[in-house]
Amino acid sequence: MLHPIKHSIRVPGKNGLLIIILVLTLLMPAITCYARASIIETLKVADIVSLEQGKPIERELAGGEAHSYRLALAAGQFCHIVVNQRGIDVVVALYGPDGEKIVEIDSPNSANGPEVISLVAEASGNYRLEVRSLEKNTSAGRYEVKIEELRAPAPKDKSRVAAQKAFTDAKALRNQRTAGSFRSAIEKYQEALSLWQGLGDRRMEAYSLYEIGWIYSDIGEYQKALDSYNQAQAIYKEMANLQGQSSVLNNVGWIYGALGEYQKAIDLYKQSLQIDLARGDRYEEPRILSNIGSNYANLGEYKKALEIHLQVLSIRLARNDRGGQAITLNNIANCYDHLGEKQKALDYYGQAL
Repeated sequence: MLHPIKHSIRVPGKNGLLIIILVLTLLMPAITCYARASIIETLKVADIVSLEQGKPIERELAGGEAHSYRLALAAGQFCHIVVNQRGIDVVVALYGPDGEKIVEIDSPNSANGPEVISLVAEASGNYRLEVRSLEKNTSAGRYEVKIEELRAPAPKDKSRVAAQKAFTDAKALRNQRTAGSFRSAIEKYQEALSLWQGLGDRRMEAYSLYEIGWIYSDIGEYQKALDSYNQAQAIYKEMANLQGQSSVLNNVGWIYGALGEYQKAIDLYKQSLQIDLARGDRYEEPRILSNIGSNYANLGEYKKALEIHLQVLSIRLARNDRGGQAITLNNIANCYDHLGEKQKALDYYGQAL
């Protein structure tokens, strides 16, 4: 888990504000006309491509980009869409014929594995599927998108759609990050968990338990978090899902670090990293290494911490990860500060700004 970085905002002067107000006034008719359209600021949106059953599409996606697909659905049809991530973490959203967002999915599976959307179409028409990267500075990766099922709905399909809605509602509540919304999110994830169990969907059971563990961790209820993570881990092991196992180890490591058991945290992070490297998956490598370095610093082993943070910096420079670089530069400066090398500390603090 990484804490957000605060950015300074430069405020325009009086003349600048007058110009901005004038420009916005002139643009208001255009803004009104396009208010209901799906306008994606700061993302490069490719031309819309038709998506048909039996014709999977594989493409490369760069950081900060989005791809859109058109699906022709009839009212009452059940549609099951799978986007398999292959080296890039994506968010998948589905929009109805009226342009309104129906659902958005971002599973806790990092840059590999499936993002799945199920739908019983309420109206006939052209639907739009959007696959996008939320991290502007991440490396490019590939994904495959396909319509796995397109048919009349079965009774279990309504349960699947209901479970999906509970899961996505829970994430929206979690993202509000208030005491009340966290509790409501846990209830929604538990509702989703019960539905996934009824459907026999072990993957989504594990995801729901994982997310419950994450929230309990966020609100400091660490034993409940560990209980949820352990249940998720048991399913991941049953499924031989190494990626899921690595993610749980990483998050449990964070809990032990928060509890002051820094060496235990380091051991868990190393297990997580070992699994990823054995799979040839280096996507989370800088984050896990950063966690290891921070825990060595907490133990007072600043030379070890410095060595690791310098390694992390080289990875983040190669990936052009600007946000990650700022965090790492600050960590390096902190190590030099504690090692008594004040000038180097000041230099790295300056670069982090």
